[in-house]
Amino acid sequence: MKKQLFSLILFTLFSCEKDAPIPEENKQLATSFQATILEHEYRLTSYKSDVPIDYDPTDTVPAKTDHWEYVSYHLKDDEIIFTSNSQVSINQNANLMAGTTGTLVRQYSVIPDQQGVAFNYLNFTYDPLTYRLVSFTDSTFIVRASWNGNDVTSTFKVLP
Repeated sequence: MKKQLFSLILFTLFSCEKDAPIPEENKQLATSFQATILEHEYRLTSYKSDVPIDYDPTDTVPAKTDHWEYVSYHLKDDEIIFTSNSQVSINQNANLMAGTTGTLVRQYSVIPDQQGVAFNYLNFTYDPLTYRLVSFTDSTFIVRASWNGNDVTSTFKVLP
């Protein structure tokens, strides 16, 4: 009987957590972020971690927190435009990823949840990856993702 009661309590707790409403603050944050990024041209400008990471344990470079040198070359000159129909256009400019054309169109989304705001965007091969919104202004946004068990942040800035 105790085992059944304990199972029922656990089930109820997890069910409530799953069905708990999304905080209004997170909904407003997602709506504001979505409106801010629309129709601007962005470029990735920074890729960092909170703790030192050794990207290549076979080299003599020590673990560090600034990983810009490891960002794929084809990403560094991309011009990124988010549209209201949940599409993102990536103008690759001179540095194309092998096997792609100059402009790529992919899906993205901004979704509020209980933890904040999820940003479903792209990884270094332009495939889907979920990030977490860290912060944003009219000219910059920072998102976080997990890489090999470590949190890494990517900063995007509006192009002049």
